This record gives sequence, C-alpha cells and structure tokens, in this order.
Amino acid sequence: MILAVGDLLEEPPEIRGPHAIFFVLAYLAVALVLLALQYLPGIGEWRVPLIADIAALSVFLLLTHSAAAFWFL
Repeated sequence: MILAVGDLLEEPPEIRGPHAIFFVLAYLAVALVLLALQYLPGIGEWRVPLIADIAALSVFLLLTHSAAAFWFL
C-alpha cells in the first residue's frame, strides 16, 4: 500500500488520476480497521470475501492510469 501511494505521489495528477490517492488511503484505513477488529470476539472470525478485493482493484484500475501503482496494490 505504501509503495502504491509513493508511486502515485511521484506522478502529476493528470497522469495518476485525481482520486487514486484518496482511494488507496481509504483502502488502507479500512484494512487497518479490519485488522483492529480482528481481535474482538465474534467479529474476529468474519472474513472479507475475495470478490471484495477484486472489486476494489477493478475500481482502482478505473481511477488511475499508473500500472506500477496497480501492481503494488
């Protein structure tokens, strides 16, 4: 995630897409919240389906033109 943000910050907004950095940071925030919730009883056994990650990658690919950031994500 940090590599994807770093790659996006190196490029001008016209190339990277205007909302790509916000999407990656929001994705990182959700991942950290889910990591913290993992230690709560009852919620810790719940898993995010793989299709949610694939959908997030698809949205990110539409938001950015950077192939390197997509690979890092």
